[in-house]
Amino acid sequence: MSMDLYIIGAGGFGREVYSWACDALDFDNTYNFCGFLDDKPDALLNFDYPFGVVGKVDGFRPNDSDRFLLGLGMPGPKRIVAENLLAQGARFETLIHPDAVLGQHVDVGTGAIICPGAVLSCDCVIGDFSGINMHATISHDAKIGKFSQISSYVDLTGGAEVGENVFMGSHASVLPGVQVGDNAIVGAGAVCTKDVPTGATVIGVPARAIQ
Repeated sequence: MSMDLYIIGAGGFGREVYSWACDALDFDNTYNFCGFLDDKPDALLNFDYPFGVVGKVDGFRPNDSDRFLLGLGMPGPKRIVAENLLAQGARFETLIHPDAVLGQHVDVGTGAIICPGAVLSCDCVIGDFSGINMHATISHDAKIGKFSQISSYVDLTGGAEVGENVFMGSHASVLPGVQVGDNAIVGAGAVCTKDVPTGATVIGVPARAIQ
């Protein structure tokens, strides 16, 4: 018996997740894709997709046969939605695109999204509900906390650690052994040469905090 699958979020990242799910998941036998959940009913109005927005996230009541992919890109809303649905017994799927590269002893958490071209080296940890976008590189012994979002072409070098609810912009880098605190924002192209405090927003080369 197939499971009913929904993607939460019909924005840009949610539509990307749909594309990757078509490549990675068995829609013929294992999953019955039902559509998107989004609090904006017209989120797909200007897009030609075979499936539309079938309901709002707020108030959705999951059944035992329902499965979900979290297609939200910002850590804050992602965490709120996931925790609300988990409290109702929702079950989330982990999506790893077949064109991603995973080395030995890579621990990918529940609900994570690993996009095509991402390279996860060896002995690294990807937290629950984290998103690793296209062509990001996660080197040996790196760690990413729950609900963080790693944009395309981000480079986490050996032993780098990213906390929970972190957003890293495109082409940002974290040097070996450097830690990025929870709830931080690392701007596009920033190079973190030293630890980033919890809740800080950093930009530039080397990365510096802004008010």
